[in-house]
Amino acid sequence: MAEEMDVLLERGQAAFDARDYEQAGSLFKEVLDAEPGDSEARLGYVRCLNEQGDSDAVKALLEPTQDEIEDGRLLAELARAYYADERFEDSVAVFATASGKAPDDGHIRANHGFALWQKGDHTQALDTLKEALPLVQDDALLSANMGQIYLQLGMWNEAVSSIERYLIDFPNDLRLRTVLAFALDKAGWREEAETVLDEVLTIDPEHAEAKAQLAALGEGAEEAESPGPGAPDVETPVVGGEFGLGIPDAPSPIDSLDLGGISAFGGSAPADSTVGLPDFGAITVVDDTDPAKQAAEDLLTRVTEILDESDVPAGIAYLESERGTSDHPAEVLNLLGKLLTEDDDYEGALEAFREAIEVDPFHAQAQSNLGVLLWQMGEFEEATETLRQAIELDTEDMDGRINLALICHQVGLYEDAVPLYTQYLDQFPENTEIRMELATCFVELEEMDAAIREVDTVLLLEPDNEAAQKRMDELSAGTT
Repeated sequence: MAEEMDVLLERGQAAFDARDYEQAGSLFKEVLDAEPGDSEARLGYVRCLNEQGDSDAVKALLEPTQDEIEDGRLLAELARAYYADERFEDSVAVFATASGKAPDDGHIRANHGFALWQKGDHTQALDTLKEALPLVQDDALLSANMGQIYLQLGMWNEAVSSIERYLIDFPNDLRLRTVLAFALDKAGWREEAETVLDEVLTIDPEHAEAKAQLAALGEGAEEAESPGPGAPDVETPVVGGEFGLGIPDAPSPIDSLDLGGISAFGGSAPADSTVGLPDFGAITVVDDTDPAKQAAEDLLTRVTEILDESDVPAGIAYLESERGTSDHPAEVLNLLGKLLTEDDDYEGALEAFREAIEVDPFHAQAQSNLGVLLWQMGEFEEATETLRQAIELDTEDMDGRINLALICHQVGLYEDAVPLYTQYLDQFPENTEIRMELATCFVELEEMDAAIREVDTVLLLEPDNEAAQKRMDELSAGTT
């Protein structure tokens, strides 16, 4: 009898690996009926139910004995069922318990990270996913999921690395190749992006997305922080028992993902929100007592004249000539860093901003610009710390303050974002876009009265604001 059950288990696993989940489920169920205590049959059967989308059956089987389950893999299947039902708070809690019972299982830990992401805990999600990566280094689908999360956060270099890892196993996934090209361009590697798109068009000369991106690159049409023509759709991570189940001739796993659930600001911002990633503010001098004020204004005037007559490289050349001779080198370096950024020379800009701060540690604007650039390059922790220093140095710097607010908002640090938005609105009370973002933070913090108050203010300022009216209707109905 035992040998017969072992044969059925082997056949069930073979069917599961071949993605014949109905057949696999029948075989696992046959073993389970004969031997109700067989843990592998139970796990296999539940996994088949999840793969077939029957989360209700999974919950019916596992919830009654949830507190008694010691197998982290089995608990993870219950968490998957909650995830499928969009019960992300329950999913996070059960994945956390499952990961504690199976700490070396990288797939469970990664699924925990994706559930955290969907719940809106973006910082903790990234930390958890980074912990999972060493345990599942060869998992292609996990790398693709991570790449698309990094895309949402504007962490272009990390997105490139993750998507490239995926494409090693699935080189024919042309859609992800176009996503890679987009990330490469955003990371400052435009020639490499063009090469990738040329490769896609060599394989499929009619690939519309690759054509659109290549045309946009050629025309210089893409703005630094706003996806232009050919920008890829950003997708939502899938949660599964195993990520790397694809067989060589099967379609890329990414094709089956439903990835529309994560918005740029944690899932609750209006779809037509116009507030984007942080940007460099105008180069201004806010301290009238600063002895470098006149030098900065003179530099701005001269560079503006050059840009009116010529191009950005000419302005860069002028500032380079002033770099070693100016009495106020921090002002030169700060402006140089901004022009280098506009010229897509991120490494040169980084060096210029850092040197400006080294020359003048109290140069708030250089600190703020450095923080934004670090964010664009995917250095989240250093970016936030640098921006915090900038607004400490200059309490009137609203550009730095709103940049930091947007970053905190985007990664789910809502409690940090709220006072920054509020301080900004004290200075610019009629900025309805920022007021809507503040309302979204209040929703995430479950402070509905405060959210309604902000949206109501937007409608007082702009009675015809359709997005605000829609948001007010949702809040009034209690559906956020």
